[in-house]
Amino acid sequence: MSNKPELASAPVVASDQDEVYVMPQKFNPQKAKLGISKGLLIGLGVLLVISAGAAGYFLYDMWQKNRAADNSQLPVASQPTTKIINQSPIVEPVSTSTLSATEATTTELEINTTTTEPVLSAEPPEIVLLLLASDTDNDGLTDIEEAVIGTSAAKPDSDSDGFTDAKELLNGYSPVAPGEAQLIDDDFVDFFYTDFSTDNFRVLGIKDWTVNSISALKQLRLTIDTGETIKISVVDNFENISVLNWYLQKNPGVALSKIEIIELPLDFTGLMSPDGTRAYLTDQQREKIYVFEYLVDSQDYMFRYPNIFRMLINNFKLGSRPISEIIDLNASSTPSDNNSTST
Repeated sequence: MSNKPELASAPVVASDQDEVYVMPQKFNPQKAKLGISKGLLIGLGVLLVISAGAAGYFLYDMWQKNRAADNSQLPVASQPTTKIINQSPIVEPVSTSTLSATEATTTELEINTTTTEPVLSAEPPEIVLLLLASDTDNDGLTDIEEAVIGTSAAKPDSDSDGFTDAKELLNGYSPVAPGEAQLIDDDFVDFFYTDFSTDNFRVLGIKDWTVNSISALKQLRLTIDTGETIKISVVDNFENISVLNWYLQKNPGVALSKIEIIELPLDFTGLMSPDGTRAYLTDQQREKIYVFEYLVDSQDYMFRYPNIFRMLINNFKLGSRPISEIIDLNASSTPSDNNSTST
């Protein structure tokens, strides 16, 4: 066994010529993996943002189109505003007596040269702000109505029977005779008949008003010396729809909450326009619409006869003048009769 000591290994010193190889960063598996995942995430995020924006725009566009389509089918538009507007000009009657067939045809040509349908005043979507005439005794009748029918403008119950003058007038009772006296027996009213070939009717009106029956237009006109005209026209209801639907088709801008429904005897139903100057009636057959138009004086917009206008509507009835009355009228032929018509 040798006693020779162990020699330590001498360190190896690299020379300047020795090269040290280091793996490039791009070949490091862990680093490369991290770089690819971050890029993909950014790309996916951008793609999602673009897709979400496009989808949102598409959905909004579809919603707007659906909304527009739904609104176009609504029967009633937004709440009307209140303002004073001009009504259509009043066409003066040809004469102060009932028109003959020739005169009626001439009047029709002057008003409308393209149709024989009655010419109705267009009803605006806005509510016409009329100036209601004064009512001194607050009985419901205007002072000028009281003067026309002979009641007292200072006494709410002129005949002292326990009912106000307006209430009696609108319910068919005499406001000048006490008890159960009927309105039709009062001296200030008279029945006015049309002389159309068909679709005749009658109304109860003020005796002194000028009346014209225009057969070619199926229209009755009452002219008042204070500047107003009341027209009653017969219009075909070809679709046999209710009077409310017919009205809304002609006046789509009027809100339902502003329309007053009218129930009358003899199976008539109807409605009143928001400003109280137009009424529309029909019967159970729904073949015709009977249109009442109160045309105020465009100079002052004064609503002088609101209750007498309702009286005309409440006493509307279909039919011609009775044969016995026609015979009596032909026999008497008095010039004072402004409504002597033939059927």
